[in-house]
Amino acid sequence: MAKQAEIAREVITAKLEAGEQLRSVGYFRTGPFWAMILLSNLFAFAIKYYYTGVTDKRLIIVKLNAWNKPEEKGGYAIPLADVELKGNSLLVKLPDKEKPQKFEMIFGISKLTGFDSKEFIAALPAK
Repeated sequence: MAKQAEIAREVITAKLEAGEQLRSVGYFRTGPFWAMILLSNLFAFAIKYYYTGVTDKRLIIVKLNAWNKPEEKGGYAIPLADVELKGNSLLVKLPDKEKPQKFEMIFGISKLTGFDSKEFIAALPAK
């Protein structure tokens, strides 16, 4: 069985422009995670999951459905200038939102998932 990071790489690679290079992939969530812990079934619908890829030009975000499969709609390609690392989260200026959206990292155990948080952070441009 493929590690989750390998699947994310395949999904993100399909969205690359000619000459663009993928540096790293990650797994992120948005939504009120504290509420999911306290009232799991009532707020689970509000949590959204994404594969993200850092390239030499941009951040590619692919929304995942309830079965952790990539959706055709609901993704973004964001210039790296509109991405800020803050702790274990990314603050991303999305074109359809007024305020930056917070994407929280979920990398899990690297040996199991294949995701490497240090690699992902190193792939982001220094600010």
